[in-house]
Amino acid sequence: KLSDGRIGIVSQTAATHALRPKVTLIFDHKGRRIMPLEINLAEEPELKIETSIAPQTLGINPAAELNLSA
Repeated sequence: KLSDGRIGIVSQTAATHALRPKVTLIFDHKGRRIMPLEINLAEEPELKIETSIAPQTLGINPAAELNLSA
């Protein structure tokens, strides 16, 4: 969960920016499902990861959301 309330899945990290990964957003700040949108936290200094949420509690499969083979 990001500091602005949106929820996403970490989709890519870089050794030089481990705490500023790319995140694929899947829920808006009100918890409503949205079209996936990837943002790069390295380019969004006002945003940070606030907390982690178990995917099961949201009813999602991260691999499926990111179109990865399981």
